[in-house]
Amino acid sequence: MNADEKKRVYDTLMSAPGMEDEVRVDIKIQRKHLLLFNHILGLGILPQASELLKHVDDGFFGAMKELGGKFLEKAGLADFNAKFISVHEGGDKS
Repeated sequence: MNADEKKRVYDTLMSAPGMEDEVRVDIKIQRKHLLLFNHILGLGILPQASELLKHVDDGFFGAMKELGGKFLEKAGLADFNAKFISVHEGGDKS
């Protein structure tokens, strides 16, 4: 299957009835996993991670980052994550 055919298949699957419906998900996740999940969402490498994600519009990734931020807020980790990022981005300045 060539790239255009794959894109059409993915687009068809994603536009199937019910795919736009909102769902409620009740899960338990360790805080460290939530921090790592949010970090992965922010890396910007997801579109290259799989054939499917290459065909997803950029709005999806923005929505996922926003969702990750909401998860951090609900877990009480938003401030911690901001500090963690500032230390990480600061690098080794010693």
